Amino acid sequence: MTASHLPSHNPPFQQQLESALNHYKAGQLTVAAAVCQQVLQQQPDVVEAIALLGRIAEQLGHHEAAAHYLLQVAKLRPDSAETYNLLGNALQRLRKFAESVSCYQRAIALQPNFPGAYNNLGSALQELGRYQASVLCYQKALQLRPDYADAYYNLGNNYRHQDNLEAARRAYAQAIALDPNFTLAYNNLGLTLADMGKPEEAIPWYERAIALQPDNADAHQNLGLALLQLGDLETGFWEYEWRWRAMGPDNRPPRPFPQPLWDGSDLHGQTILLHAEQGYGDTLQFVRYAALVAAKGGRVLLECQPALTRLLATLPHVAQVIPAGDP
Repeated sequence: MTASHLPSHNPPFQQQLESALNHYKAGQLTVAAAVCQQVLQQQPDVVEAIALLGRIAEQLGHHEAAAHYLLQVAKLRPDSAETYNLLGNALQRLRKFAESVSCYQRAIALQPNFPGAYNNLGSALQELGRYQASVLCYQKALQLRPDYADAYYNLGNNYRHQDNLEAARRAYAQAIALDPNFTLAYNNLGLTLADMGKPEEAIPWYERAIALQPDNADAHQNLGLALLQLGDLETGFWEYEWRWRAMGPDNRPPRPFPQPLWDGSDLHGQTILLHAEQGYGDTLQFVRYAALVAAKGGRVLLECQPALTRLLATLPHVAQVIPAGDP
């Protein structure tokens, strides 16, 4: 999603509003919000103060509050395309995609040559599964603004969702050509190449994403998977440890065990818990390494999916099998 500046006029309370805006630009969001509230206590319909409160709320991640303020602005300034665009963004972050579509459409009706609104409309339509309509919106945004890297990136995401991998690859490459610091585009170009069965070609793109943003957990995790596919187990598993910090839909936070992680040293009869982390296939693939843990002197407890407990209870090196979810 993209945002543009809210409409600006020369209202009363200009000095206070300028002070609030300066605090906002300096990152002093609480102070800026307090100044805006002071203005609104004196005159409740000062649009600039309400609009800035909306922007502050959005930046703080308070999307409900942002939508509330921006809706007030839209009622006071129904001819402001930029306000409807920003309101659509807030609604999208609340996953109210149908409502956000209406806002972007209103913005476009008010300002037909608004590339940001077309790009954001495409994003909302894509979330609703309307992929073809979404593509048309991105293409319109690019027609209006050919150097729009975000629109190429979103177009790439759309094509990738539709398994049109070559088109996705081209779109991500174009986004990178326009914005060489576009970390997400590097990562997703790598993912697309991996989806095409080219993990060796994906690796340099993940590495570029990491060079730009060293703490990008998704890029590290994806690099780990590519290295594992190519047989580089040591580096691959090391990079794959970043999965605990990644934000993908399949990622889970690490479980807060009070006991320390095993460092690989001899266990001398201590009990160690091995627990399934992903799907059935991964459990069956990696449970064979319980024998290596036992060889280090460990008493192995195995927690796995309930459907696998009877099967895995037959393993010779496992002392006890616990169904996941049991208290």
